[in-house]
Formats: sequence, structure tokens, C-alpha cells
Amino acid sequence: MKKGLFITSIFLMSCDCFQSASGTVVDAASGLPLSGVKVKNIAAYDTEDLTDQNGYFEKSEIGPASDCPELILRFEKEGYVTDTINPGTGNGKVIKLKKQ
Repeated sequence: MKKGLFITSIFLMSCDCFQSASGTVVDAASGLPLSGVKVKNIAAYDTEDLTDQNGYFEKSEIGPASDCPELILRFEKEGYVTDTINPGTGNGKVIKLKKQ
């Protein structure tokens, strides 16, 4: 019994925390998808990604369960107002960028 409890404790301590969000970036006025939007998680050291031709983005962070990483996403494209959001975790987010 003690051995099983010990193994379970080790497993729970080593679990990682995974946060992810995905969705589409669109022009706020037309609703058309925006490709080439820079997407970066500013809450962590992260590389910049670009939305695809359909405006799709996907970001994720993984960390220890004791210090779950946060997602604070910045969306930036020339000619548009930069937007920063805390999307929570989930799929299907729609980010609407306004023209400057």
C-alpha cells in the first residue's frame, strides 16, 4: 500500500501544466481573416508566430504544475491597432483587429 501511495505521489508531483489557445484573427470592420499577424505570449519567453492565410493562430505553454504558465497574447500587424488579451484556454477564439 505504501509503495503504491509513493508512486502516485511522485507521478502527481511531476505532472505538467499545459495552457493553450487557438482561433482566428479577423479585420474588425469586414470580418475577413488576417494573415501574417504576429502572435506572441508576452507572459513568457516565447517566439513570435504568424497567423496563416486563414487568420488561424495557435499558442501553447507548458510548465510545472506548481507554477502554471499564463497566456497573455499580443496580436500585431502593420496598419492595425495592436491588441493584447488574456484568452484563457480554449479553441475557436475570434480576435478582431481594428485598422489604425
